[in-house]
Amino acid sequence: MSAIVFIGGGRITSALVAGLHRAEYPEEIVVHDRNPKKLRALERDFGVAVEPDLQAAIATADMLIIAVRPPAVAEMLDARLRTV
Repeated sequence: MSAIVFIGGGRITSALVAGLHRAEYPEEIVVHDRNPKKLRALERDFGVAVEPDLQAAIATADMLIIAVRPPAVAEMLDARLRTV
């Protein structure tokens, strides 16, 4: 399966997903975030698929958008590299 995957479910992702939703983007959109409340809100508001597991989210990505605060990028990449 191929999808556009967002890592981070905050304001930037919400804005981008809202635009894709309004444009009737035809492909699957998947969002990963550590915060289940953010995932539930995005799923409810825009019908995106949510994936609480980082590795599973990345595995579905045709396009990966990292939308986390700069300090969190290194942490996220470290978590990913530990499993490779």
